[in-house]
Amino acid sequence: MTELAFARGGKALLTAGIKSRDAKEGGIVVQWSVASGKRLAKPLKLPAEYEPVEFSPDGKRALAIKGMGESLRLVDLAGGKEVEFGGHAMGHVSSFSPDGKAVVTCSAAASSKQVFSELKVWGAATGKVRFEKDGSGQSNDKAFYSADFSPDSKRLLVTRGGAATPVELIDATNGKELASLGSAGPGIPRAVFSPDGKSAAAWASESKDVALFDVAKRKATTLKGHTGYVRASAFTPDNKALVTAALDGTIRVWDLKTSKVKRTLSLNVGRNRLVVDWLTLSPDGRLLVAQSRGLAQVARVWELSTGKELTTLPRAVRVVFAPDGKTLAVAVGGSRWEYGGGFGFGKRAGQKKETPDKVRLVPVAELMKRAAKKD
Repeated sequence: MTELAFARGGKALLTAGIKSRDAKEGGIVVQWSVASGKRLAKPLKLPAEYEPVEFSPDGKRALAIKGMGESLRLVDLAGGKEVEFGGHAMGHVSSFSPDGKAVVTCSAAASSKQVFSELKVWGAATGKVRFEKDGSGQSNDKAFYSADFSPDSKRLLVTRGGAATPVELIDATNGKELASLGSAGPGIPRAVFSPDGKSAAAWASESKDVALFDVAKRKATTLKGHTGYVRASAFTPDNKALVTAALDGTIRVWDLKTSKVKRTLSLNVGRNRLVVDWLTLSPDGRLLVAQSRGLAQVARVWELSTGKELTTLPRAVRVVFAPDGKTLAVAVGGSRWEYGGGFGFGKRAGQKKETPDKVRLVPVAELMKRAAKKD
């Protein structure tokens, strides 16, 4: 399974995936009723070699990519109408703007002699490029590693490579550079906006610190405390805290007014430690999901206000909350595993054949009741 999302105000669930190792058959998108668990329509089959990777915010379209990015298409889930986008350099990442009117793709891939990188913003309705920026060169100094739309869809927060790893603010309509906010730290950088767009957080693969930016004032604050490299960050929905996960085996919840840690959660269970790739918060900010999307395929769920761990979700390929925060959808891996952004296939111990991924719907109230009984 490559993507999972709620739609129609939480009444429908969208699943996307591929059937074969080489994806030559093309991906499949299925729409399900959350209430009955039945299909709402026939599975939508994508063109050969196209893999669905992202759903639009309104849940009506899916972005599909062929191969390593040689072609992109936007597919209407109701009628199957397609908008051809053209191609992109390999190693891409992509996302819709919050208003669904644009798509950003960026990439950074290296050969022995050169780094290939580009940033493109596309009009979702036409598939035409609004603007593009070249980040290629003999080094990764200009390479684009991440891009995040502001909540109003008007700006892009991008990170570049090199020793400086700058975090830049650009106009999402024309690519005009608006400001340089500072550095993400050494390594491969990432940056995200806060839900209100007033703050931004940046981190990098070889840094133990997180850079917190006041976007309007162009002011930077460094959050220090982790003793291992930072892996993921996420703002709480109320914009009052930042949650970070690192290789020191901890998740830290930072108060954004004081820049101090107000809670620390342990990622250690006995001799095992969860290496977090992704952090997800429920819409009300009550629950936190820390997920490993590597070979471990494990997610753990906490109540953020108390720091109480509610459950562990084994073989979790994708985890998403319903819009009302009352239900958790979990894509449970079969004999497939995700690795390095792609999907592999294999047999688990004792299996005679490959098994497909499945989806579980978990009521949040049920998680809370189970946790209360353990006390």
